[in-house]
Amino acid sequence: MSGKQGKYALYNKSAVQNGMYRLIFVHMYNDGNIRMNLTVDTSALIAVIGNEASKQDIIEITKGYSICAPISIHWEIGNAFSAMFKRKSSNLELAKQALAAYREIPIKFIDVPLEQTLEISNALNIYAYDAYLIQCAQLTSTSLLTLDKGLKVAAKEMGIHILELKNERI
Repeated sequence: MSGKQGKYALYNKSAVQNGMYRLIFVHMYNDGNIRMNLTVDTSALIAVIGNEASKQDIIEITKGYSICAPISIHWEIGNAFSAMFKRKSSNLELAKQALAAYREIPIKFIDVPLEQTLEISNALNIYAYDAYLIQCAQLTSTSLLTLDKGLKVAAKEMGIHILELKNERI
């Protein structure tokens, strides 16, 4: 999940989906390497920045990918830590350390259309935050990495490929 930021480019995806050519985002690094993008949700990011058991597996599986996420991920990270405060499973100092680690992860933030996201939320009966991630994966034609079983089910219903951890610990 490290590397220097570079230019973003669009390349045609060879597959045709829904009768239309889809575009995929790739990240062109300053070193000349091109990496596929991957949509990552809050659960995976929290596992990494919070040093959870699945951290190394997530780092390994995301090597070679550029990370993207909907803009809402910032608020989801904050909400996750506030929930941890309420459960007394974290404190402000640990949260600040995790946020410092979060800021080091190069993430391409995607602004997702709210109307389409609400359509997904309504159709699948899911929260908007999950629909933002599905919409992000759709817009960027990327796989989704999540540790959330409910989101996995909903994303699969929408035709999103899920990047699975080999030794998932949830």
